[in-house]
Amino acid sequence: MSLTDAQQRLLEAQQKVLSSRQAFNQATQHVNLLEREQKRVQITQRELETLQDDHHTYKGVGRMFVLTPVVQLREGLNTRETNCQEELPKALERRTASEKTMTECEEQFREHFKAFKSLQEAQKA
Repeated sequence: MSLTDAQQRLLEAQQKVLSSRQAFNQATQHVNLLEREQKRVQITQRELETLQDDHHTYKGVGRMFVLTPVVQLREGLNTRETNCQEELPKALERRTASEKTMTECEEQFREHFKAFKSLQEAQKA
């Protein structure tokens, strides 16, 4: 194997590491977003439990607020919580898979780097 081939493989491995890290970071951000959303929904549900069913409530829609029955708000929050509960295990699974891919790519990069260094040293000698 020549030095340029080793250098090319090293660059390819480096690109794979960078893309796998980016995928892992995106998966982690998605998991964090879902967990935050789930907590927000739970807090809002606790607050709505203190209200009577005939209480006037307003739901934010864009830049305005629309008069909405408490029951309808609760149903919407239940739906959002269910969606988060269904999506969270999938997101965790994607994060785990991308973490595994990232560690494998980093290991390959280390191997290519060692091979490149040994070739460089062999050519100097």
